[in-house]
Amino acid sequence: MRNVSILAVLAALVAAGMPRAAAEDDRATKLAAVTFPGGWKATGAVVAYDAKNLFELIDGEAELYFPYGFKQTLTVTYASASSLGEKIEAEVYELGTPLDAFGAYSNYRDLRSKLEPIGTEGFIGTTQAVCFQDRFFVKIRLTGKLLGNRDVLMACAKAVLRTLPPNRLMPEEPGLLKVEDVVPQTVRYIAQSMLGYDFFTMGLTADATVATKPCTVFAVIGMNPKDAEDTLNRFVAHLEQTKGRYRWEETPGGKVLLAVDPLQKGVVATCVGSYVVGVAKLSTPKEGLPMLAQLRAVAAKHK
Repeated sequence: MRNVSILAVLAALVAAGMPRAAAEDDRATKLAAVTFPGGWKATGAVVAYDAKNLFELIDGEAELYFPYGFKQTLTVTYASASSLGEKIEAEVYELGTPLDAFGAYSNYRDLRSKLEPIGTEGFIGTTQAVCFQDRFFVKIRLTGKLLGNRDVLMACAKAVLRTLPPNRLMPEEPGLLKVEDVVPQTVRYIAQSMLGYDFFTMGLTADATVATKPCTVFAVIGMNPKDAEDTLNRFVAHLEQTKGRYRWEETPGGKVLLAVDPLQKGVVATCVGSYVVGVAKLSTPKEGLPMLAQLRAVAAKHK
């Protein structure tokens, strides 16, 4: 009976692993079968990379993806008989969640990127298309004389995205920084050590302006209300250790921390439920109070 039980457990474990393996094989098969106008099709097998060998594909950048729940990358090269010498290389990164995929993508996008209707969000440059959809981050690179051919990049991106789950909803978390005077296309999700502090475990940042001067808005996420308070208190402890200055101020919306930090300059921050929201890189902390009020109002709706 005991042997039967052990066999049953082993069978259950094998069965539990089958759906994921089957999904990976199915995804690779679909990528290999991709075609798009101009006679473009795969020239070889789909190659898979995991955490152990990702550096072979992108030496120097592999560690960027690990905090975002990296699982694997599938790569494939497409070519066309009518475009001799030209190739398109597609890289499909499977990450932990749609927010993680947005996080990886947000490291490549900036305010100069011209957004295109590919995936949840994406852009196309002269040599590549970059986008994300569901929990997948996708890079499409073009080589040869076709550099700058946006139509080919667009066609390839759309064909590759059809092999992925169709969810194109933007994660809710980037909306925490949707306030006035935030610079478009600068919101980033950072999965660890946001603003360079290990106690800001994960969160969002964006460029903004206060009184025409640049600053940074932020929201620390992934916490409960007690963790949020503890996180802000750890920031206070850091200020004390680094000889920064701070004080608490009661405002109509609640208690606010005003600080001058050696690394982040003027900072205002407060807790809103499970979040810590704030403004950094200010000339003086008080300058950030109006924007902090906006951040607090938005965060209150996300609680």
